Amino acid sequence: MIDIMNIKIQALHFDELTARQLFHILKLRQDIFFVEENIIYPDLDDMDEDSIHVFATTEKDNKTIIVSYARVYFDPVEKHVKVGRVATAAAYRGQGIGGKVMRRCCEVARDRFKASEVWLDAQLHAVGFYKSMGFQVVSDVFMEAGIEHVRMIWRNLFICNHPRFSLASFS
Repeated sequence: MIDIMNIKIQALHFDELTARQLFHILKLRQDIFFVEENIIYPDLDDMDEDSIHVFATTEKDNKTIIVSYARVYFDPVEKHVKVGRVATAAAYRGQGIGGKVMRRCCEVARDRFKASEVWLDAQLHAVGFYKSMGFQVVSDVFMEAGIEHVRMIWRNLFICNHPRFSLASFS
């Protein structure tokens, strides 16, 4: 079990990332999506350069490592703010770290993008995680990269009554 107090959450635009941070973000995404989930798709896309990259770091063996990640961006095709590429390293799941990253993502959507809702495409196995934070399913099941997904939305960014997902409790 990790000491949750030693987790640091950062939210940086692509241009603010160091080469080391970008490497560890891409490595985490590769480890989760390609190795663990065996998904074959073009992970690097045109959204990364315009995204705010939200990630959790901790210290391990005197090195800073990224243990959870998501990106927030405005989708120019769908015309709304989305969260995507949500990933937490297997050894760090179930400890609230992914929830902290998601809270920061919604904070970024509200503060930097002036969004009143956040959209995401959730793998079916993760729907419970997102529902526990107030996201609602708003679509039928669809296939993306060979995996079943549903579209989910979290509304009421400015006034959130959901006890587990209050942005006020994040600061």
